[in-house]
Amino acid sequence: MKDGTILGLRGGGGGGTRRSTSAQTDQGEHVKQAVAPTTARAGYPVVLFSHGLWGTLEMYSSLCAGMAEAGYIVVAMEHEDGSALAAWTADGAEVPSKMPPKDMVQTKATIEAFRQPFLDKRVREMRATARSVVSSSSSSSSWVGGGGGGDRVLSEILSCADTERLFLVGHSFGAATVVRASQELGSGSGSGVERSVSAADADLDLDIARRVKASVVMDLWSMPLPEPVLSKGIPHPVLFITSEDFIALPEIMRHTRRVIATSNEANGGRAQAVTVGGIAHQSFSDTPYFLPQQLGKRLRCCGELDRDVAYQGTFIYIRPRIAPL
Repeated sequence: MKDGTILGLRGGGGGGTRRSTSAQTDQGEHVKQAVAPTTARAGYPVVLFSHGLWGTLEMYSSLCAGMAEAGYIVVAMEHEDGSALAAWTADGAEVPSKMPPKDMVQTKATIEAFRQPFLDKRVREMRATARSVVSSSSSSSSWVGGGGGGDRVLSEILSCADTERLFLVGHSFGAATVVRASQELGSGSGSGVERSVSAADADLDLDIARRVKASVVMDLWSMPLPEPVLSKGIPHPVLFITSEDFIALPEIMRHTRRVIATSNEANGGRAQAVTVGGIAHQSFSDTPYFLPQQLGKRLRCCGELDRDVAYQGTFIYIRPRIAPL
């Protein structure tokens, strides 16, 4: 890792992220050298990353490492809503995965109803993580965590953050999380997310919304997004990246195009959309590397492009969007 660092965060919940692990730079005495800013700017901008359905924070290590190498502190959340393949609370308790009822007919209305509590919790976690990152980087106090050297390492890393430049990035269900979080950060309340907040937290949320410079939305799973979200769009610059797999799904793409259009209305034409041919839905994650490539293609975990070429081609679009402003 040449420039930034990756943080994997667990225990997001309603009370804020409490336990942390640091990837790539896990020795306290080396942290400041590893993440110390090399420019006159205040520090490294911060990416908040949200994983997809049945994903984990570890399943996007290539993507997050690429953003870190571009000079970012990447905060990868592991959601505790029950949509992750595996997740644990800050106390070490396993969060069970929650499946739809076997007799549930998969329509947009039923998916919305079933996934709303999941999406509510995910946005709460993103909001709590953003609050914690901003508060910790601007405070002389250490990160409040589970104790031990990891918290000291995390505090030192966040002391190098430029939280005036926040970016929200997500894949699939994580992309849906980014869409809603982009709308609701700064609102003080949302669609079931937080009915009321303290005046101090409301002021902090408004400040966080001002700091968010752009979002990257990868293969948006638009089915859980209700009508008010679809019609509102994203208020800041946003890049929508769609795989060849997803472009062939008419209902998902119809709602995705709606979000793109309403985002352009909301942010003055600063929504861009690209389709990357030859890649699959899972090409954004590390899944293509878990299997031999030919088997991955048969299982539709990989596209026709070589997996390294697919990753590099996708990142060509991501990097300019999150380029330091």
